[in-house]
Amino acid sequence: MRVLSDCLANGTSDAWEDFVARAQPVIAAAIFRTTARWGRSDRSIADDLIQDTFARLCAHDFRALRNFRGQDAAALYTYLRVIAASVATDRFRTERAPAVSLDDPERSPPVIDERPSREIERHLLLDRIEKCLATQKPRDRRIFWLYHRHGFTPKSISSLPAIEMGTGGVETLLYRLTKAVADCMNRSGYFEGGRA
Repeated sequence: MRVLSDCLANGTSDAWEDFVARAQPVIAAAIFRTTARWGRSDRSIADDLIQDTFARLCAHDFRALRNFRGQDAAALYTYLRVIAASVATDRFRTERAPAVSLDDPERSPPVIDERPSREIERHLLLDRIEKCLATQKPRDRRIFWLYHRHGFTPKSISSLPAIEMGTGGVETLLYRLTKAVADCMNRSGYFEGGRA
C-alpha cells in the first residue's frame, strides 16, 4: 500500500496522519469484535487496546509494519485486523491464563469458552488455523500455539530448551506465522461476512 510505503520511507506527519486515518477504523472494528468475543464491552478498555495496537505497530522502529509483505490495501487491512485481535487477546488471556505445564505445553488445558456456540466457532477457527499451519515445521507450529493458545510470551517461549531460539527470533517467527495464517484465511474467504 502506497501510504504505508510513504510513511516508512519519508515519515512525514501528513503521511502518518493519512495512514492512521485509514488504519484506525480497521483496528477499532477488530478490537470491538475481539472484546465482544471475550464478553467485554467497556469502551475505555477498547480505546486502550486500540492505542496498544498502534504502539505495537510502531515498536522497534515500526518492525511489524516493515515486516508486512502484502501488495494491496486488502492484505494490509487483514494484517492489521490480525495484529489488533492479537493485542486484545493477549490482554484478556493474561487476565485469565490457564495453568500450563512447561514440561508438556501441548497437553495443557486450553482456555474454553463456556457458551456452546462460541465453543463451536472456536473449534472451527482453530481447525482452519491448523490447516493453514500444516506446511510449517512442527517446532514453528508449537511456538505459534504456545503464544496464541496458551498465553506464553516470546521471552518465555525462547527459554524452553526444545525451542533453541532467542526472544527476537521467536517474535520474528510469530509475525511471519501470523501473517501466513492471515493470508491463508483471507484466501479461503474466512474473513468475509464479518468473521475477522
